[in-house]
Amino acid sequence: MKGDPPGWEAGEREEHDKEPLDASVAADLQSISAYLEEDDAFVPKLLEELERGLVKEVLTVWEAFAGFCEEELDLEPEKLLKANLGPTLPQIEQLKDIANGSNAHETDLEGVTTCREAIYRAWNNSVGGA
Repeated sequence: MKGDPPGWEAGEREEHDKEPLDASVAADLQSISAYLEEDDAFVPKLLEELERGLVKEVLTVWEAFAGFCEEELDLEPEKLLKANLGPTLPQIEQLKDIANGSNAHETDLEGVTTCREAIYRAWNNSVGGA
């Protein structure tokens, strides 16, 4: 682009620093400001929604794993994790705290069932192949 922006006359730039360049620019700036103010609440809402979705997915897998451990292995899932993947235990506790926090998360019962079936199939293939 060449030349001065609309509403600028040569040598009058200092005056324009204090006032809008012209009516169309002022309207555009006002429109952008209004959009940004409305959009300001959008990002936190989006992040909360993403967090709920991720926590729901992870809790689904956790509940399926916990059910498998208790039913099939007769073990507490935390004990199994501590013995095999000790560093992950604080993350599980953090997840539980988030799930029990003010933004209570629903459980995906169908997802838990599907995930648990997959864990059982993998276990049976592993044990059956041994």
